[in-house]
Amino acid sequence: MILLAVFFLCFISSYSASVKGHTTGLSLNNDRLYKLTYSTEVFLDRGKGKLQDSVGYRLSTGVDVVLLWRNPDGDDDQLIQITIKNVHVENVNQQRIKEFYSYQNEPVAIENLKRGLASLFQTQLSSGTTNEVDISGDCKVTYQAHQDKVIKTKALDSCKIARSGFTIPNQVLGVSSKASSATTYKIEDSFVVSVLAEETHSFRLNFLQTITGKIVSKQKLELKTTEAGPRLMSGKQAAAVIKAVDSKYKALPIVGQVFQSECERCPSLPEHWQIVRKHLQPANLSKAEAVRNFLVFVQHLRTAKKEEILQILKTENKEAVVEAKKLILGGLEKTENKEDIKMYLLALKNALLPEGIPLLLKYAEAGEGPVSHLATTALQRYDVPFITDEVKKTLNRIYHQNRKIHEKTVRTTAATVILNNNPSYMEVKNILLSIGELPKEMNKYMLALFQDILRFEMPASKMVRRVLKEMVVHNYDRFSGTGSSSAYTGYIQREPRSASTYSLDILYSGSGILRRSNLNVFQYMGKASLHGSQVVIEAQGLEALIAATPDEGEENLDSYAGMSAILFDVQLRPVTFFNGYSDLMSKVLSASGDPISVVKGLVLLIDHSQELQLQSGLKANIEVQGGLAIDISGAMEFSLWYRESKTRVKNRVSVVITGDVTVDSSFVKAGLETSAETEAGLEFISTVQFSQYPFLVCMQMDKDAAPFRQLETKYERLSTGRGYVSRKRKEHLVAGCEFPLHQENSEMCRAAFAPQPESTSSGWF
Repeated sequence: MILLAVFFLCFISSYSASVKGHTTGLSLNNDRLYKLTYSTEVFLDRGKGKLQDSVGYRLSTGVDVVLLWRNPDGDDDQLIQITIKNVHVENVNQQRIKEFYSYQNEPVAIENLKRGLASLFQTQLSSGTTNEVDISGDCKVTYQAHQDKVIKTKALDSCKIARSGFTIPNQVLGVSSKASSATTYKIEDSFVVSVLAEETHSFRLNFLQTITGKIVSKQKLELKTTEAGPRLMSGKQAAAVIKAVDSKYKALPIVGQVFQSECERCPSLPEHWQIVRKHLQPANLSKAEAVRNFLVFVQHLRTAKKEEILQILKTENKEAVVEAKKLILGGLEKTENKEDIKMYLLALKNALLPEGIPLLLKYAEAGEGPVSHLATTALQRYDVPFITDEVKKTLNRIYHQNRKIHEKTVRTTAATVILNNNPSYMEVKNILLSIGELPKEMNKYMLALFQDILRFEMPASKMVRRVLKEMVVHNYDRFSGTGSSSAYTGYIQREPRSASTYSLDILYSGSGILRRSNLNVFQYMGKASLHGSQVVIEAQGLEALIAATPDEGEENLDSYAGMSAILFDVQLRPVTFFNGYSDLMSKVLSASGDPISVVKGLVLLIDHSQELQLQSGLKANIEVQGGLAIDISGAMEFSLWYRESKTRVKNRVSVVITGDVTVDSSFVKAGLETSAETEAGLEFISTVQFSQYPFLVCMQMDKDAAPFRQLETKYERLSTGRGYVSRKRKEHLVAGCEFPLHQENSEMCRAAFAPQPESTSSGWF
């Protein structure tokens, strides 16, 4: 049984505030003392929570209002003295015992409470829209006047007020929020006898809507009695009258002021680093615990002193920071070393500098082998406005080999960039006309690419359908090519306002050996998109293994196999499986399939901070963070005995997303913390059996079962140390699955892994 009781202490006998403002139509009688009661309360919960389940607190007080001075030249300018007495603090839900302590000074938090009360007296009795400056800032407000009441609606998104905050620019990972404010004034004899105000702020994470929060702030002011009050003071100016009342009064802005709460008994940054660093080691990055500690440490970094950060940096391995833009562009123009060129191209692929496009076009068209391919894939990452007609002219020359012979990987990438960036009628027609004239596997790949565009209704699909109406383009001879190469796009998850897609395209050489496999995962939110991940496996110069003839333009390629990855729009450093024929034979003969680590690291995905000035005077903060720990590894296995090769790419990720909402008045604090976390694995396996011709190629994409955990914590905390905490936890297992690919792949997998018939014999042995 919970005792229904409240313990309280006045934190000062009385507080006085004098306000000069515009009071069109609203007047106080001379020589009268108006005694009112005032309360403000705040509720915190998730978006659809019930008020009785919320956390928060209520501040209540008595208020004395008198008219101190009226401008003798007119009735619009008035000096109203507001005295706050007997302030109490209690829980919004009367089911927990509380205490309250205070101090006899004027901290910013107390001043803001005064501003919140004073702002309620700013009203007008006629309908209309205007701009007002109050505790919320310079805001657009609309009045609706009725016979005995006035409704004031404040457009909170219009309020101009200096507040700290930041958010991530990508809409997919962004946070949506909305706010509203309405105040109802009950009027009798041109005086406000009661005021009811309600303000709400809510937010949600765009791609994961279980991360939500809502703040409801209420104010209530009621007239109880009127008594005889002091006589009006004479004077021409309000400033002189205020000075006569008390010389200690000074002019203060009515807009809410910023204050910070000090953290008591918090560890220093170096102490915190020693606590969390063991969780951030590479071996632990597949666990959600690593991400949780990472996010907390990022928060601590923001409030740390410069000396503390430098202390940590000096004790760890350091590299740091140069003028990257100048370094990348300048280095790419000057160097002739092949490895250095690749390094700068990779950097430019991440930086996506518009000034780098001419350099990328130069290396894409004139470069050799991997350099040309890397430059072309870098162009693939630029947004549509940057892929101009001039850029597409170069890409068309590469695809159609107008100036030199290019590898299949370069040509197909150039075609993909063209088709993904508003291709013209002639561009689509010329690419379609090339089908049937290309090498066998490239022909099959381009055919599959167009079929995928049409099936998945990609942006270029309308133009492709227009071109296909021409008989010279759309005929059986052109579209009846055979081969193993493929391109396929499908949905991982699909909802009305968001979707996740995966795409897998495979390009083989004419001899049937893997040339490139490309696995992509995209997240879409409205028109915004995020390249979640990409894993590319590339191989070349492997024809010597089966005494096959290389394709045109690839006769002199060195034997090579490697892997590269993109993670949340960031190109990671590629990894080499083998390089050169001797290295290749060493790997084949050893038959080693040990995985090679591509990347291990922590990524801050979501970072949103928002400070709110509630019109009651309380301060609210919304923080949303999301982090990811990633571990990508790959392996390539060869077996000459079984005449089979197999590539495996394993993605292991841990994701933690947290939402934190607090309302703070320095001496009392309420908060809501929500979080969601998961640990998942995705494996892509490509098996090639070259014991027969054509080769059997089977691709598999498997998602492991993954735990999904949600946590919710609500708390109230007083300066005395006493508080209330409520915790909830939910967990369920998301079943694993194998993603479907195209029909041809399913048929080849059945053939590759068909059960072997049991041998039968009728002889003696």
